[in-house]
Amino acid sequence: MKTSKSIQIDAFEQKEFDEMLSKLTDEQRKFVTYDGKKSIIMSSTAGSGKSFCCVQRLKVLLNRGVDPKKIIFFSFTNAAVDELKERVNNKDIRITTIHSFCFWMLHRMGKFKKVTNFYEFIDWYKKKNEPSSRASEKEKFEFDKKISNLYDDADFFDSNISSYKLQTADGIKVRIPDYFIQYSKFLKEERKRDFADILVDVRNLLKENKWLKMFKDKYDYLFLDEYQDTSAIQMDILMRLNAKYYYLVGDINQSIYGYSGSNCNHIEDRLEKRRKIERMSLSINFRSAPKIVENSNKFSNLKATPFNSFDGEIQESFVSFDKLIELIKSDEEVAVLARTNFIVKLIEFNMLKRKVPMKYFNYLKPKDIEEIKSGTENRLIKKRVEYILEDFVGTKDDLIKFIEDNQNNNSFVTTIHKSKGKEYNTCIVVNSISEDIIEKNEVKIPDNKKEFYTFTSDMENYQEEKNVHYVAISRPKKKLYYMLLQF
Repeated sequence: MKTSKSIQIDAFEQKEFDEMLSKLTDEQRKFVTYDGKKSIIMSSTAGSGKSFCCVQRLKVLLNRGVDPKKIIFFSFTNAAVDELKERVNNKDIRITTIHSFCFWMLHRMGKFKKVTNFYEFIDWYKKKNEPSSRASEKEKFEFDKKISNLYDDADFFDSNISSYKLQTADGIKVRIPDYFIQYSKFLKEERKRDFADILVDVRNLLKENKWLKMFKDKYDYLFLDEYQDTSAIQMDILMRLNAKYYYLVGDINQSIYGYSGSNCNHIEDRLEKRRKIERMSLSINFRSAPKIVENSNKFSNLKATPFNSFDGEIQESFVSFDKLIELIKSDEEVAVLARTNFIVKLIEFNMLKRKVPMKYFNYLKPKDIEEIKSGTENRLIKKRVEYILEDFVGTKDDLIKFIEDNQNNNSFVTTIHKSKGKEYNTCIVVNSISEDIIEKNEVKIPDNKKEFYTFTSDMENYQEEKNVHYVAISRPKKKLYYMLLQF
């Protein structure tokens, strides 16, 4: 067996390695031990252990003598990168996000510029538009409310602006998003670039051979995790690296970032035009009970087979607030998953008033708590605290203590988008309800309101909303409930 000087497998490691291979499913083993000369597109269902398989694939490559410096692994988030680095435990394998890698490329090309984000823009916008001392209390309050909404929906605004930039760079005409003019002024005044600018600048620079040759042919193996969330321009950049083999791993049914320019079909087509492709799949769900898996299969093109045999529960009748409180108090881990930040804050507000023991970080954010403790909170935060104290048994100090005492609680409310890639014992899915469940509960929703609660085939963004629903209902390991909050 060939080994590189940087990788030596001793007897104990080899035995452990062989034991690992013996525990793989046929699908996993096909990918992990693949010795063909093609690139791979691997479709994986939720809970199928794709990250585990990628790590084992890396071990096989190293075991075969592949130079770790010839491998690069792209993951979607910094948290995923950190986790992979710990699991792989090889500093010579480059594990990074696409944005971080592109930032490094610009630095290598001498095109350095500080990077900013939408949160910094909000701080800038706040300073530029702060009401004068002569403004009325109503005007000041409305301004605080506007800034708070900007913070709450920062990811949404940021994604819309990024999508606009990326699509415009590809010659696609789209509507100018909210705050784009002010945001552009902010970037120019601060002399900074954002993540979308990084991608556009890198792709443009790589069109010149003097820059391209700095990075082309440096890697033999390129892994791309969560490829369904990759934008067209990102894939263009990765293809210019000209790796020998591309391994795309993901789940097309979990593509929920269409507003950021991601397009699964483009990503696959782009690779197939340049490389011979082997298609594989991971269809065994190691996460959830059979009932949960069978239910999620209704909304997935790739049907999963449950690995587990333990009992699961799906309650199709909508839970009330009282039932929600009961579930949170009786289960050690409950994730309440909502489609929008508005609903997330509404639920937290009602839970706080009732002193329900769970983790709170949306209605009052950690930075809000710190400002309240120091007496520097704005008018809106003061008003939010007042609303809570109308029903909360205790003082403002008692409220802060209650929130801090529960900061390590395993139950919480969050958006479906932020739950992606995670798993929980029990999930309550709020306002992402399939039509058959709505009908079983005999609830009538006006046609002009349906987009807030369900998804239908005549909706413009039907597929993405269907994928959002699939992500939500595939998070629980044991129990799934539904909740409808009409407004």
